Amino acid sequence: MQFLQIPARLYGPFSLGVALALGMLLDRLAVRSVAWRRAGWVVAVASVMSVAIGSLADAPIPFLEGVSHAVDANALLRTEFNRDAWNGGAATGSGEFTPVGVDIAVAIPGRPRGNQVFDRQYPPGSWVGSTALVYAGSARITELRRDVLRNEVGVEVESSGATVAFHQLWFPGWRAFIDGAEVSIRVPPYDASEDSRLGFQLVDVPAGYHTVTTVFGSTLPRMTGDAITALTAIAVTIAMLMKLRRGWPTFVSWSCAGWIVASVASLGFAGMAIAQTVFEVSMSQPPSVPGTTPNLIIADVADLVRNGRTRISSPTGSALGADKFIDVRWPLVGAFDASRPNRVEFPHGGRQRQWLFMHPESRVAFDVTVPETATYFTAGMALRTEAWYTDYGDGVRFSVDIASDGHEASPAYAIRLNPRANEDERQWIEVRLPLGGYVGRQIEITLRTDPVDDVRNDWAGWGNPMVVIDRTLLRPPNGPIVPASVGTRPTFPR
Repeated sequence: MQFLQIPARLYGPFSLGVALALGMLLDRLAVRSVAWRRAGWVVAVASVMSVAIGSLADAPIPFLEGVSHAVDANALLRTEFNRDAWNGGAATGSGEFTPVGVDIAVAIPGRPRGNQVFDRQYPPGSWVGSTALVYAGSARITELRRDVLRNEVGVEVESSGATVAFHQLWFPGWRAFIDGAEVSIRVPPYDASEDSRLGFQLVDVPAGYHTVTTVFGSTLPRMTGDAITALTAIAVTIAMLMKLRRGWPTFVSWSCAGWIVASVASLGFAGMAIAQTVFEVSMSQPPSVPGTTPNLIIADVADLVRNGRTRISSPTGSALGADKFIDVRWPLVGAFDASRPNRVEFPHGGRQRQWLFMHPESRVAFDVTVPETATYFTAGMALRTEAWYTDYGDGVRFSVDIASDGHEASPAYAIRLNPRANEDERQWIEVRLPLGGYVGRQIEITLRTDPVDDVRNDWAGWGNPMVVIDRTLLRPPNGPIVPASVGTRPTFPR
């Protein structure tokens, strides 16, 4: 089904079409002889009886008492998150709803399968607003807009260029534009470690500031099919109207009424077919850039630090620099290859982020007004890769404090990370802190890094710290396998 890209549930409409075609064939054969007419009646009666028996005589579907059978978005997403096999399931069926560019092995011992492979390689918390991330290169996403069939980011790319990933599988009809000019979309290559092809959208972006838009529109086969349908509907309508005009004097009253109803229905269908064709053609046009929907990034903390719009406290003051306790950098977080100590290996893209370096003991405070309930502070916490292999290091305490309405700041989040001692912390540790309780109010958010007992090798910081609006159905930010310091294996929602 995935190869054919035909959902199994379309078998019903397809079977109705086949039945209609066979009925018309039998009708044409019945005029040839009495034998064909009798054979047609036998086939028709047998078909009706088989449908009746299949519909009425089957055993009833058992339902457990006391169990809710209500299905909402959260229940569906929870089912999808918790299953380990790609084949089967509540929404994806046998893969017929996924493009041919997606292929996930059925089972690898000890590793999540199915939809969880996406969350294992690209934790939900790593996507800015659950929409986009920097897949490769040094770049930062400064603007984010999304609509039902459109995703758009403003991205500032360093001199070497970068690749932006969108949290959307590629299907025919998706197109990408950079500053309004159409460019190609590619998908991630096959990953041997996971035996998977994940099939989401990648767009290569040159250096400089650019608006990258992906939009779903029509394709030539779709427009051709709609045009054929519209022309056929027009032809049928014209034929019926001509028949009605020629035969009007000889028609009895009930026949006239029937032809009028049929002609009106045909005319209505022709109108809908024409409207659909016009819509498909309009969907194939290039989008306006930038989009008109509001920017979902409320605050980029690293950018605020760079522009002097935060309050900084550190042993080296508020100055930024390579020799200071506060700086903005571009680290690549991943495990060292023992055979090549100068190279950092990472299992997927998206590991290099804009990093607000904060060596303990440091504080960065900023003000933000929370616009709506679906507002979150998001970031990835990590220690620089070199700190994982030092002779000494006892980790760093990361914390977020929030103050509002003139009250003193209170702790909203805290965690201790020590990747030197805990190998499962040798990655970005995602945090997604809801701010919906402060809607309409200005709050002060303070990011803190504190030593445990010793500050040696405490090269810590926050990756892509932002305040964003995210109205999507949120999956656990660190994916299906989380470090022990974060908690137990998550369930959905969390």
